[in-house]
Amino acid sequence: MGDSGALRALRHRQHRNGDHSLCSPGRCPAIAPLSEAAPEPTKAPLARPSGPPVRMPVISGEVDGLRAAVEAEFPPGDELSRQIALRLVDLAGGGGPASVQAVRALGELVAAQRDPR
Repeated sequence: MGDSGALRALRHRQHRNGDHSLCSPGRCPAIAPLSEAAPEPTKAPLARPSGPPVRMPVISGEVDGLRAAVEAEFPPGDELSRQIALRLVDLAGGGGPASVQAVRALGELVAAQRDPR
């Protein structure tokens, strides 16, 4: 089935403006024919790092300070939010992307605590 008139008109406009992304191979001198096209490069599998996984050292004072700040921020009357925040503090003390996500979620929880809408 042939191309629609709208697609042919769009291809013509883009070709005229130097954009050859819609041009057909073999019809446009700016694009190599299919037989001359360079083969797609093969992707090598990602190499796994050798050795034990690298963990960022956690300074206990940082986690303790964060825990103290959370306990001061969240009142004892709001036990659910307080427990969620303390759990996020524990997760933030770990390593890797999970700790980053925990810190981000803790920031959002504190922001919601300070400005409930």
